[in-house]
Amino acid sequence: MAKLIEGLDNAAREMTALVRFARPLDLRQSPQTDLRKIILSVAEAPNRNSGGLELPSIAVHIDDAAMFGEFDGALLVEAFNAITAEVRNSVSTKAGNTISLHVHRETDQASCEWRGGKLKSRYQAINNSNGCGTIHTALAAKIIEAHGGRVKCDVDEIRVWLPLTNPN
Repeated sequence: MAKLIEGLDNAAREMTALVRFARPLDLRQSPQTDLRKIILSVAEAPNRNSGGLELPSIAVHIDDAAMFGEFDGALLVEAFNAITAEVRNSVSTKAGNTISLHVHRETDQASCEWRGGKLKSRYQAINNSNGCGTIHTALAAKIIEAHGGRVKCDVDEIRVWLPLTNPN
């Protein structure tokens, strides 16, 4: 019975993501949103929400440079959580691997790189242009693109670029 309930919960999560992917996004952007705070909250969240399961650890490296932009913080947290989960799910828990997340400023944009998994071996539910195939990473890419950013997926890396503003 527990497996049946778990399967139904998973199906409901997938259907919710698919419906959200098909609908237009409602961005509620705030000026001068701190991208560094968003990244740190996402990097810490999987450890808090693991339910006691052993997850691959994540090593976060963030530049000291200011990284502010006009973002919908809640939607970016959702997108970054989905990407982080995708990379974590591509790592064998037996391997004891560490996922790295590097965030740095490149003039007028931020670059975020998740490394440590083998992404192309994962099931691709949606065939889209950025190579991120699960519905959750496709929704994450849609959120990032709505913010003027872009996403690129490779065999061992997901990379996100987001436009930044100069702090006042």
